[in-house]
Amino acid sequence: MKFTVSTKEMHAALKTALRAVVRSSLQAANGLLITADAGKCTVEVTGTDIRTTVIRRIKGVSVSESGSVVAPAVTADILRLSKAETVTAETDENGLLTLTFGNSRYELPTVAAESFPKCNIAFPQSYITVRGLSELLRKSAFAAERQGEMQSVQCVRIKLDAEKSRCEATDTKRMAMAVSSTAADGSLELLLHISAVNIIEALSGSGTVYVGTSPPLAVFIAKNTVFATLMMNSGAPEMQKLLDRFHTEYFTETGAKELMQAVNTASGCLMPEDDLCVNIRLAPAAVIIKAAAYKRHSEAAVPALCTAETPDEGFNYNPRHITDFLKLCSDSVKISIDRNGFMLLESADGKYMVTPRKKAVIREPKKAAEKNSAEKKKKAA
Repeated sequence: MKFTVSTKEMHAALKTALRAVVRSSLQAANGLLITADAGKCTVEVTGTDIRTTVIRRIKGVSVSESGSVVAPAVTADILRLSKAETVTAETDENGLLTLTFGNSRYELPTVAAESFPKCNIAFPQSYITVRGLSELLRKSAFAAERQGEMQSVQCVRIKLDAEKSRCEATDTKRMAMAVSSTAADGSLELLLHISAVNIIEALSGSGTVYVGTSPPLAVFIAKNTVFATLMMNSGAPEMQKLLDRFHTEYFTETGAKELMQAVNTASGCLMPEDDLCVNIRLAPAAVIIKAAAYKRHSEAAVPALCTAETPDEGFNYNPRHITDFLKLCSDSVKISIDRNGFMLLESADGKYMVTPRKKAVIREPKKAAEKNSAEKKKKAA
């Protein structure tokens, strides 16, 4: 295999494919499959984590000899440092990959292309066009569970439709739904693992993406990049089913930025080792937010007209669960709370539900406790 290509384009291709690569016990899966085709004058770079495959194609390449090889991930770092306009890649009969650019020459060990776990992608017969997919995913995927045994919530539900598209995710403690009326020109429903969604979000940007399915795969095409991933069979219930059972007892509306600032101010007294919790109460003319820790407490309020007062004890929430949504909002946000403390936050392009939690546990810091214990022993002696 031998070809000469733009250093900038090759680095971009390697970097894109690397998004799908994770540490694996299978040596070939830790690298990138580089395929050069002299007949098509193309170079393809493929990365995979077995579940998901990313292929980036470079066109118009000067290919002297066709071939394939699995290059180490460090190849991208080498090209990142190069200031040369082009790079020549060549392999010998032993599979040694030589990169030559400017006055530099690198020799890298490779793995045979046959051992690469390449996914045989059967491309869909039809696609729908999606715009702004990255934004929809960004405003929902943050709520998904990312690790642990609960795989049914380690996913994002994508429902594309010409009238209204939406993406949903949950970790059982909160649930986010992002909505767009201009995203797609057709209908399609996908359930994808969060690891795959993170890659799609980064690749799709704000441009146009073509989406189709070829079971068990979902296929996304954006410019010169093909993304294919296994679809999940089941996930958490749709958010609309929860909304149908939600009955508002307390309601108000205020600015998202003002509410976020109040939550941050109130939780400012909390240290990383504290039980992260804020208490929220709707008063007649304000949203009152409080937090407390050992020998510390803070309070903040946001002016707002509330339809009904919550109980004096208010309801307790993890502050991060609230601010994760608010930092994605720019205008006003509607706050609805049911009798059990479940909170529904609504912005212009999304809905977000947060479950209440128990009252904060006030713990004496470990160092302070040890100091007090030592003083007591000293007095007793």
